[in-house]
Amino acid sequence: MFVAAAFCSWCLMRFLSKIGVDLYMLLLLASVGFGLLLSAQGMVADVLGHVTFWAVAFLFFLHGAKIDPRAIRNRLLN
Repeated sequence: MFVAAAFCSWCLMRFLSKIGVDLYMLLLLASVGFGLLLSAQGMVADVLGHVTFWAVAFLFFLHGAKIDPRAIRNRLLN
């Protein structure tokens, strides 16, 4: 059964790549879908709004500063 499921997912990914949808695009669409289905409300939405704002700002800072993510992870784990 596992082999059949793996084969079906391989066929699905092959079909999606033929029409121009890669794994990144599929995951992006899935996250949008989950966001629509499981939308936050009230105080949780406010907190998540701030969290996402600062997370995106932090990612842009890391990208602009050209800091290696592995170096950051190693520094935080020590």
